[in-house]
Amino acid sequence: MPHHIQQNIQQCIQTCHQQANELRSLANQAPETSLRNMLTEGAHHIEMCIRECEFCVERIQQPQAQAQTQVTGYHPGQFQAPQYQPGQYQPGLPR
Repeated sequence: MPHHIQQNIQQCIQTCHQQANELRSLANQAPETSLRNMLTEGAHHIEMCIRECEFCVERIQQPQAQAQTQVTGYHPGQFQAPQYQPGQYQPGLPR
């Protein structure tokens, strides 16, 4: 990833941290419970976005093949469907 893109993402993450902190500060000053809850929830949503951005930056920095394995957690041929015998209980199907 070009260095300037990484810098832009990091700057965006820092700005989001500041905004989340500002929302939490406003929540602490809010006179109504419902308003406090909404501001706190907004801060939480921003923090989830920050985590997603950080996750993406980490994956972009890794070699492509390694990133694919780590993002999906899947290796081709890794899993095989369970084999069920006729009449045998199968999870997810009614008995």
